[in-house]
Amino acid sequence: MIKGNTAQQNAARARAKAAASRTTTAKARQRGRPRKAPAPLPPAEPMPPVQPQAVGFPILIPEQLRTCLMAKDDVEAVVRKVLKEVNDEYETKNGRRKVFLAEAMERLSVKSRSTMWHWHEKGYLIQEHDENGHVFYYDFKIRRAERGEHPEGEDKGGQADEN
Repeated sequence: MIKGNTAQQNAARARAKAAASRTTTAKARQRGRPRKAPAPLPPAEPMPPVQPQAVGFPILIPEQLRTCLMAKDDVEAVVRKVLKEVNDEYETKNGRRKVFLAEAMERLSVKSRSTMWHWHEKGYLIQEHDENGHVFYYDFKIRRAERGEHPEGEDKGGQADEN
């Protein structure tokens, strides 16, 4: 047991500490940047009254009605199909239909992609590339190769017929 002045000082400190923990009048210290006050909202403007207008139901013929009721995927498929038909028709008119690598290999009875690559390197059948980097050949070049002609125009290599 502590006697005397030290005991009184310890008791006074304990009372002050207890009192300070019960009543905190000091503001909590704010950390970081001070917050900006939000901008005031503009004054409310009354909306003018809206006059309802009578709108008649549009008259739809059955074809339009069926088109309106199609699912999004069906509409996209129809649009793709029509676009492909138009594009194919345009390309066949101009003789510039694209034949992609797999179809070209099948038409020329080639089993290996490396053969197609070697033909490209030797200048026999030059590859074209679309915007995505896919390899294709023009249809007229494939037809020439099927007939046995040199697809790129000039005949390179091989023996000439002397008949």
